[in-house]
Amino acid sequence: VRSGINAAHVTPTKEMLTEIMRKIPGPGNPPVQGMPSGMPPGMVPPGMMSPGARPPNMPPGMQGMPPGMVPPGMMPPGMMPPGMMPPGAMPPGMRPGGPPPGHPANRGPPPNQAQAGGEDKSYAWKQDTDELEVSVHLPSEAVKSKLQVKISPKQLKVVYAGDVLVDGALAGGCIPDGSTWTISKGACVISLEKADPRPWPSVFVKS
Repeated sequence: VRSGINAAHVTPTKEMLTEIMRKIPGPGNPPVQGMPSGMPPGMVPPGMMSPGARPPNMPPGMQGMPPGMVPPGMMPPGMMPPGMMPPGAMPPGMRPGGPPPGHPANRGPPPNQAQAGGEDKSYAWKQDTDELEVSVHLPSEAVKSKLQVKISPKQLKVVYAGDVLVDGALAGGCIPDGSTWTISKGACVISLEKADPRPWPSVFVKS
């Protein structure tokens, strides 16, 4: 009330009514905090959102989630769950075109394993996946100069002082260049390198 003027006798002008209507929210539109005076009802200033409004580009059902935030239980776009691989991806340790991890081809050569052996009246023998060892019995006073050993891919012959101790066709193939022999404790120890890692049923072919 202006000084000296009774408020009951003030007649509202058109401009006063317009200003009052601008400040009254429209039906169903609650007032927005911080809205400048003079803003038409139902309009929101730039940068502000009405209560309950969804940000632009936000899918339905994600109301209230800021852009870039993923709801609990959902994976970000492009991310695979643990243990899963994208289509076309290769498991760790697998070579292009190679067998999968754990395949026998990736385990390398098998370890050297002992195989069956035996004993005969003139020799004893044992074998593994790499070689077959034959111990031919010699006189206790045997000397190397009287010993002759002939190793062929399919034949073995041992002669001492003119006496043939063993002579026969081998039950498996051997590699002469990789085979050796020596005298040790009354025996001629012959190491035959196998041409095949499979076990021999015996030293010589049985007639």
